[in-house]
Order: sequence, then C-alpha cells, then structure tokens
Amino acid sequence: MQTKNNKEIELLTIFAIFLVVFGHSLPARFEYDGPSALFIDKLIDGIYIFHMPLFFYVSGFLFSISKERKSIDYILGKMKRLLIPYMFFSSFSYIPKVLLSGFAMRPIEGGGSDFIYRIIFPWENPVIFYWFLPTLFIISIIFHFLVKACNRNLILLTIGTCSIIMLLNDHFEHQSIPSTFLNYTGVLHNILYYSVGYIIGSSVYRGKGGYHALSILVCSFFISPISLLPIVIILFIHTMFFL
Repeated sequence: MQTKNNKEIELLTIFAIFLVVFGHSLPARFEYDGPSALFIDKLIDGIYIFHMPLFFYVSGFLFSISKERKSIDYILGKMKRLLIPYMFFSSFSYIPKVLLSGFAMRPIEGGGSDFIYRIIFPWENPVIFYWFLPTLFIISIIFHFLVKACNRNLILLTIGTCSIIMLLNDHFEHQSIPSTFLNYTGVLHNILYYSVGYIIGSSVYRGKGGYHALSILVCSFFISPISLLPIVIILFIHTMFFL
C-alpha cells in the first residue's frame, strides 16, 4: 500500500511539474493576437488557478506520511533543501541580471542593499520563480511546530485550517499578490493548501476519517469561495491519480 501511495504522489508531482513548465512555455499575453488569443488566455488562467497550490498540497501530503523528527534536525534539513539553494541560485543569477538588465523585462540597478532587498522580498528576486523556495521553507517550519502543538490532532488542525481560510478571505480575497517581506502574504495563502494536503494524507492513509477534509471544503464554500476552487480541482486530480 505504501508503495502504491508513493507512486501515486510521484505521479501527482510529475503532473504539477508539467503544468508549471507548460504554463511558463506559453506565450505572454502581449506576444499573440487573433482567434487563438482568448483560448490561450483561458488556458493560462485555468492552469494558474491551481498549479502552485498543487505543489503545496503535495508537500503537506508528504509531510503527513513522513517520520517524525526533532525540530532542530527538521529545520536544518529544510534549510539544506530549500534556503541554501535559494541563496546560491539567487546570488549566482544576480550579477548576470545586473549586467544584462537593459535587456530584461524586470531591470535591476545592482548593489549590496539592492541584493539584500531582493533576497528578503522573494517576488523581487532576480529570478522571480524562486519565490517558491523561501515560501515553502517558512510554511514547512510553521506547520511543523503547529503539528507538534496540536499533537497531530486533526480536529485542532482542521480548526486552524478553517481559521486560515477566514484570514485569507478577510485580507487577500480582493488583492493581487503583492511583494511583501519574506512573502508573508504568500505564506498565509499557500499554507491553506499545505494544510489540506497534510489532513488528506492523515485522513486517508492513516485511517483518521475524511470528515476533516470535508469540513474544510464546507468552510471554504461559506467563508472564502475563492480558496475553494483550487482545493476542489486538486482533490479531483488526486482522486484521478488514486483510481
């Protein structure tokens, strides 16, 4: 059963990677026109609804079936896998970005303070796609301690997840994603999908009962419909891989 579950989540991860690559390989909106424009627009919008939430969902799911570790070991492991690559590749790409800034869509001026700014504001990174790494790191650490505090109690975690939906609705439902310190808005937004992944993994594969996940869907529907659609799509796709 465990082998089947691993293959299932591997396929889900491959599918998520494909969506990211495919979504970023499509032409930008200003690069096309004509009859195909509307179709490409809708295709891009459809992919972007759930492709990154799917990554956070998978991460939460994997955390739910992983062995429990000491906090210091867990933090150091996440730093090695997420923060160090973030720092290395951000630094490696910074100088070429400065030198070729005149040809870039997002030109940068360069300098020590500018470099630090673009590290601690991930959406201003020389390579904007790296925002995912520090965001996942912060979510992983927060959720690690949340799970410890709740003693893996899914009822408490479900209440916490529903509270996150309420915060999401109150603060970010009518806003585009801003560039914020350590991308805290992205952390708040995507910890929801990480939480759902964890609860689904615990519910389905540890026999804890799927009503926890159902309560999240109901809460999403009544409090923040904007957060419900990605969850429904993700769960539907996961079900397809499971079958």
